[in-house]
Amino acid sequence: HLNQLEIRKIMIQIFTAVQYLHDQGIVHRDLKLENLLQDGMGRIILTDFGFATRFENDIDQWREEILLKTACGSPC
Repeated sequence: HLNQLEIRKIMIQIFTAVQYLHDQGIVHRDLKLENLLQDGMGRIILTDFGFATRFENDIDQWREEILLKTACGSPC
C-alpha cells in the first residue's frame, strides 16, 4: 500500500511525462498501468510507444482530424 505522499509523487511524474510528450507533439495512446515501470530509485518510466503518434501543435485541428477517427490501445 502507498500513502498519499507516495501516490502524489508518482502521479506528478506521470503527468510531467505526458505533458513533456504533448509538448513534443507526441501522444502515447496506450497509457495504462502495465506501461508504467518504476526503477530502483522510485522514478516512473513510461514504456510501450507502439501506438504513439505525432500531432500538429494546433490542438483543435488535431482533435478534429485524429482523435475522433482513430481507435487504438488495449480494448479492455
